[in-house]
Amino acid sequence: MKKVVYGSLIFLWLVPVCTGNPILSPAYPGTDPGKARVSIQGQTMTLANSVLKAQWKIRQGHIEFESVLDCLHGDTVTGGKDLFKIVLSDGRVMTPSVMTMTTAPGLHGLVPQPHARIAAQRTGGQALRAEWTHASTGLTVQWQAMLRHGSNALRTELTLAASKLDIALADIILAELDVPGAKLAGEVKGSPITTDILFFALEHPLAENSLTGDTVLCHYPCRLTLKPNQSITCSAVIGTVPSGQMRRGFLYYLERERAHPYRPFLHYNSWYHLNIGRPNAHMTETELLEAVNAVGTELVSKRGVTLDSFVPDDGWDDFNTLWGFHNDFPNGFTKVAQQTKHFQAGLGVWM
Repeated sequence: MKKVVYGSLIFLWLVPVCTGNPILSPAYPGTDPGKARVSIQGQTMTLANSVLKAQWKIRQGHIEFESVLDCLHGDTVTGGKDLFKIVLSDGRVMTPSVMTMTTAPGLHGLVPQPHARIAAQRTGGQALRAEWTHASTGLTVQWQAMLRHGSNALRTELTLAASKLDIALADIILAELDVPGAKLAGEVKGSPITTDILFFALEHPLAENSLTGDTVLCHYPCRLTLKPNQSITCSAVIGTVPSGQMRRGFLYYLERERAHPYRPFLHYNSWYHLNIGRPNAHMTETELLEAVNAVGTELVSKRGVTLDSFVPDDGWDDFNTLWGFHNDFPNGFTKVAQQTKHFQAGLGVWM
């Protein structure tokens, strides 16, 4: 009888998942964006640096979007005057004009957070903030436009909160712009809209950044209900890049704003070890424990390697259940987790 020793094959994945050191972040491929500046002069509010300039106007007590200027190329983006549109499930549309401004627009310095996971938050910047409330529903909207030092992107952030009633949301629209020559740079939800030197997006993987003619619409069809004291925050971006440098310029923005810095994540993944080549077999708890012990002993115990995680890939679940364990995992991942902890590693899982 042929004996198959699965522990003889060890597969490790080195997954790029940023270094916390901002020195290793990509350099901006053009004129340094420099320090962010903010001002309110008369009825005009401005956020600007060396590469972009955004303006809003205060008209009859309402803040209206005016324009974003690419300072290096002279391109100007205009569009809808509403800072936001919140579509409720009953069809009502909440805009600043139908709400009461409870906090007048003000200037705010963004304080650096040296230990923040998001790289951009380690630098200071400038912001404009305002707040509105809708009397009958109790919906509160906090709006913030932000420009960090060294940033090539203006970000607007919206926080919606319910205070006294359930608020059923259907859509959140953060940008409606006129952008001649724009195109959709991708096929999946969340893909940005771009020109040769500008990019636009609502920053969410399920966002719909769409294009109709020259009109760019960045929105999030969320279809969720806020209970009293619950809130949701979403954000949108308008960014600029040097001519011919969309990939590098967008990467510069992305690496600054991503949820966690890029970094190696060394882990064992069972897919090519306990799954490939065995289409009719499930891996078992015993096999997985043997694999964890073999990898941990050889790398961690004997060689002092820091292993971040062990990841059981497909093969642990019963296909007739919704992510339930099959019979060969009588203890779930309890024993596996104890074994990974022995090697100072975490336990991941494929789903």
